[in-house]
Amino acid sequence: MKKYSFIKKFSFFSFLFLLCVGLVGCGKTPTKFDGKWNALYCQSMSVDIPVEKAFAGGMSFEIDGSEKAVMKVGDKSGNVTWEEKDGKFILDIDGEKATGIPGKDFIKFEKILGQPLTVIFAKEGSQADNYVNYMPEEEKNLLGKWVSESVTDIIGNPTNKFSNPKGALELEISVDKTGKKIANIKYNGKEYKNIDWIYGIKMVNIDIDKDKLSIMASPDKDKLKISLNDNGEYFNFISSLSK
Repeated sequence: MKKYSFIKKFSFFSFLFLLCVGLVGCGKTPTKFDGKWNALYCQSMSVDIPVEKAFAGGMSFEIDGSEKAVMKVGDKSGNVTWEEKDGKFILDIDGEKATGIPGKDFIKFEKILGQPLTVIFAKEGSQADNYVNYMPEEEKNLLGKWVSESVTDIIGNPTNKFSNPKGALELEISVDKTGKKIANIKYNGKEYKNIDWIYGIKMVNIDIDKDKLSIMASPDKDKLKISLNDNGEYFNFISSLSK
């Protein structure tokens, strides 16, 4: 009799536990937007802006089967709401709505947090989670190692600054899947590694403040035109892509 009573009590409490679990799960229905979405690409007025700089360390939101999402900007986080309406993805951030166009595991916004920024979020771990996917073709074409063929001064005259213009400047431009843009440079007997570069108005810009060295590079058919400022001395290089 006692054993039977114990079984009844155990079954009753098991039922209560399952009921509570069911209630906690109420309101959560899996959606195609479930998961973590990271801001991967940011642009303003045709100039790329590193996401970590635009949003003080990065921006993301995470959806888990409800109309609420947890958004993180830099080191701050909070709850926001979202909805899909008429083929658009709408975030409500403290009463301010941001409307994005969803694609295959990415969402593109033209304005967010009150700023006229083009921002693309990609679902973490998906094939879309790669910065290179969103680079303009003309920017992609700048990736690689460029080696100088010729050099002139600022007005196009020959210069004796370099004993051999071929290889006097080597510029390697790369980007990783998170959007980290790195340049490696060999110039005038010095090497500069892991230097940040930015792209805007169809041009790569690099500044090395400690040596007062700056580079602006733009495509010219299959060549790269590079204007280099070496502490007030200006040179124009024509470089080709190393095979």
